[in-house]
Amino acid sequence: MRLHTLWFGRAKPCATTFLQPFVSESTDLYNNEFTFVRSSGGHERTTNVSATLCICDAPARAMLQDFVQFNGHYGCGFCLHPGERIQKGSGTVQVYPLSEIYPLCMREGTLELVKKATASGKPVQGVKGASLLCLLPNFDIVRSAIHCLRNRKPSW
Repeated sequence: MRLHTLWFGRAKPCATTFLQPFVSESTDLYNNEFTFVRSSGGHERTTNVSATLCICDAPARAMLQDFVQFNGHYGCGFCLHPGERIQKGSGTVQVYPLSEIYPLCMREGTLELVKKATASGKPVQGVKGASLLCLLPNFDIVRSAIHCLRNRKPSW
């Protein structure tokens, strides 16, 4: 496993520019066999490679998926809960009360929302547009993007 892309700066990168080299290389590694020599025994192995997981914090996940952030209308990213704005202090916050059960976001349904959002130029149920991550083989735009809580140790 290796780090492919890293960004630092005063502003967020353009997601398309940021993801393009990674998506291109990952697709190439999936479509064309990759040969390597095992360090133990020196045997040569050939395999196909695919990216199946993306771990990032909530703001980065929304940017990479081209979804609305957690603090926006339909900002959950995992279900179709629209959320609601409530007053808190001198401002408002987006909350997701558990007053009813909302359907989970699924890959195929999300890809339909991508088409609608792209055609309208406006967010549709939390989807703002087409992410390049949708082009990755074996990558589920909803389930493969995992939320990592800052300052917490992984449970595994």
